[in-house]
Amino acid sequence: MRIARRDLYFLFALSLIFFISGWVGLFRYSRFWTMLE
Repeated sequence: MRIARRDLYFLFALSLIFFISGWVGLFRYSRFWTMLE
């Protein structure tokens, strides 16, 4: 099973998007908690 370079780029972009959205979600979540207190 040979992995195409396009699939590799696709996986890389997908993981990057998940990474960034995860950090943004964490940031919003922490700001939301500080707003509650």
